[in-house]
Amino acid sequence: MCMAKEATTKLGKLLSEYNLKQIDLVYLIEMKCNTYIPPDRISLLVSGKQRNVELETLRKIARALEVPVTDIIDE
Repeated sequence: MCMAKEATTKLGKLLSEYNLKQIDLVYLIEMKCNTYIPPDRISLLVSGKQRNVELETLRKIARALEVPVTDIIDE
């Protein structure tokens, strides 16, 4: 039996809270921001493997999820 890993980043927790998959976030960003952030980039952000993120990227994610940027960044 394969168990899902618990989300450890704020973004991962938020996606779980909203019952969204990473690909859902990609589509939301496309629809609400008229731009594309590749699924592999979203995956790196959700897993915490990419720490240096442009502010504009964070703004797009926050806008798509309708939350403030501070709700998706880890300290």
